[in-house]
Amino acid sequence: MLSLPSLLVRFLQHSSSTNEKDLVLDFFGGSGTTASVAHKLNRRYITIEQMESQISLIVPRLKNVINNGQEGISVDVKWQGGGSFVYCELAELA
Repeated sequence: MLSLPSLLVRFLQHSSSTNEKDLVLDFFGGSGTTASVAHKLNRRYITIEQMESQISLIVPRLKNVINNGQEGISVDVKWQGGGSFVYCELAELA
């Protein structure tokens, strides 16, 4: 059975569903797995999450990816670190 990161690699890279620089949209950011894999595969991405508990997982995870964290698919895709991301919050409705 494939792990979620491996399954995402298969979907994003091997099935020709996306190419490098394509935009991947993840409406349910969860723990940031899709964003992490997309980043390592040189895809642009938008991850949306409303739960603060999940956001507190996603932001450090993406910082680790940028700093050459070797978890998940890093070895398989020869990840060397780098890149950046922007974190935004919606303004409260007045």
